[in-house]
Amino acid sequence: MQIWNEINIQKDKLKDEFLSGKTLSDLAEEYHCSAVTIKRKLKSIGVDTSIHNHSQIAIQKHRNKVCKDTKELTKEFLHKAYIQENKDTKTIAEELGIHYSSVRKYVQLYKLQKNNDQLVGAWQSRYKAKHGCIHPSQHRSVYSRSLNKVRYVSISGKEYYFKSMVELTIALLLDYSDKTWDYEVMRIPYMNHITGKKSYYLIDFTTDKEWIEVKPAESMIPSDKRLYADAAAKKIGFTFRGCTDVERAKGWELLLSGFKSEAYSFVHQTPSSSCKQITYYFKSMKDLETYTYPNGFKYHYRACVAPTIFKLVLRRNCGTN
Repeated sequence: MQIWNEINIQKDKLKDEFLSGKTLSDLAEEYHCSAVTIKRKLKSIGVDTSIHNHSQIAIQKHRNKVCKDTKELTKEFLHKAYIQENKDTKTIAEELGIHYSSVRKYVQLYKLQKNNDQLVGAWQSRYKAKHGCIHPSQHRSVYSRSLNKVRYVSISGKEYYFKSMVELTIALLLDYSDKTWDYEVMRIPYMNHITGKKSYYLIDFTTDKEWIEVKPAESMIPSDKRLYADAAAKKIGFTFRGCTDVERAKGWELLLSGFKSEAYSFVHQTPSSSCKQITYYFKSMKDLETYTYPNGFKYHYRACVAPTIFKLVLRRNCGTN
C-alpha cells in the first residue's frame, strides 16, 4: 500500500469522484491506499467527508445506481404522497410503475415517518380493500394473547407483578440461588436507530453486580437497548447480560418442581375487542373449572403446565365483536 507522500492524485478529479457518489473505500481501492489517506486528501482541499454531509450524496448515488427511472421520488413528492395523502409504499410504487422497495428506500433516506393515526388509517384502507370491511375481528387471523399478570412475593418479602411466565422462572432461579435482586428499577435512556427517537429501556432484574435481561442479549430489538445498557453498566462497575439457555432451563425446572408455588398467583386482565384467542393461567383445576368466561368467548382447550399451574385457552365466538 502506498504512503501519503507517494500518492499523486489530481485534486479536482478526486473531489469530483467523491461528490459523484464514490465512498472513501471505493476511492482507496482505486488509488491503492487507505481510506484514511483519501479522507485526509479530501479534507486538505476543503471537502466535508462527514456522514451527515455524505447522506445527500448517498441519496443521489442510490438514485443513479438502482432507480434510474425514478426521478419523481423527490422529498417533496414523497412527503405529499406518503405523509399528506397517507398512501403506502406499495400504492405509490404501483402508480409509478416501479418496485415498492425503491419507494421504501427513499422514504427511509428522507426520514419520513407517519404518526400512529396515519399508520392505523393506512392499515384499515388495505384491510378494507382486501376483505370489504374495516373491523379487525371479522376476517383477521387469530389474534392470541396471554392476559395474565403474575403476582410474586420474593424471599425478601417484596411483592412484584411480572408480565410473563419467563420472568417468573428467572425470579424463582434468583431466589433459589439466594441472590439479592430487584425488578425493573433501572431505566436506561437510549436512541432508537430505527425510529430516530429517544426511548427508555427497563432492566428486567438487578442483582448486586449485574443487570439481567430475561432474553438472550443478542436477540434484543432494537440492538440499541443492549449497547446503551452495556455502556451504562460499565460506568458503575456492573455487568449487563442476557439469561443463558442453562439459566432459563433451570428456572423452568424449578417452576415444574413446584418450588415456592405458594409465592405466586395470577391476575387476569380483560381482553380487548381485537383479541380472538386468549390464555389464562390458574393455580388449581377447581379455579379453572369455576371461572366465568369473558362475554363473547368460549372454551377452546386446557392443559397442565406445571403441578400447580393450569392453562385455559378461550376463543371468541364466530360473528362476535
